Amino acid sequence: MIEIDFVQKDRLTKLLLSEKWYIVLSVALVVPCIPIAGFLIQSLFTDFHPELRILEDFGYVAVYFLSFPIVLVFVNLYIHGFKEACRLLFENRIVTEKESINESLNKRVADVQNNIINRVLPHILAFGFALMEFIFFVCMKDYTWYSISLFGKFNISGLLIVIPYYCFDFLLAVVLTRLLTIFRILMNVFREDVKINPLHHDNCGGLSILGNISQKLYIGTFLMGFVLVFGIYQNMILYDVSIFHFTNIILMFVYMLLSTLIFFLPLIATHRPMQKKKDEILNYIMFSPLHS
Repeated sequence: MIEIDFVQKDRLTKLLLSEKWYIVLSVALVVPCIPIAGFLIQSLFTDFHPELRILEDFGYVAVYFLSFPIVLVFVNLYIHGFKEACRLLFENRIVTEKESINESLNKRVADVQNNIINRVLPHILAFGFALMEFIFFVCMKDYTWYSISLFGKFNISGLLIVIPYYCFDFLLAVVLTRLLTIFRILMNVFREDVKINPLHHDNCGGLSILGNISQKLYIGTFLMGFVLVFGIYQNMILYDVSIFHFTNIILMFVYMLLSTLIFFLPLIATHRPMQKKKDEILNYIMFSPLHS
């Protein structure tokens, strides 16, 4: 049995990928509300009284009240589903449970998970994208509810909005790095003596448990497609940018990249051993004494 740890002692990752669903749902609800709460508090205790037209800001609603919770929930389903699938690979004896093999496999898996890229890259990407969003959406605009300078006055929500910016960008970066980690883990697992049956009734050599992980995300990916279109349309209307603006291009690229990786990465790792086992059985049938 292999030990899988996607958190790697990172506090933000631990919060986003918590095994306790009430924590995940709380994060999904609280994070988007932080800048709104700051806006309201500032309006109550100062002479700063602009209107909070949050429902007119379709982009913020689409990204942080729809996209962020959807991605957060379905990523947790995917991550925890992968752990369960790995357990079933050993429990169903598809992967050999020899002590010497498991010790070597656990060491390789640990090396993959402890890679510094898994811990540092999400923070670097989140910081970079959050900074770009802060400059473009907060500092360069003076007419939105989260503009840093609204009607010539300092707006606290312009600083607090960096929190949902960073959290969502970090979550997407975590998804990307963990998908690559899952791929490398599967490549290491299937280097061992795996017992794949090409004639299995699930038509996947007994590996349908891995395909079921991707199926958990069908609805989430489908919903995210609608949210993406909604967000791009809002960018075009509110910020008067074209569909080929860099922010819209980045949104489309990230969506297509993550969708492709989510569905195909686990299957790519298993394709070669399945093909190898199929060829072995066909060769046995072709050259066996019974065939002649």
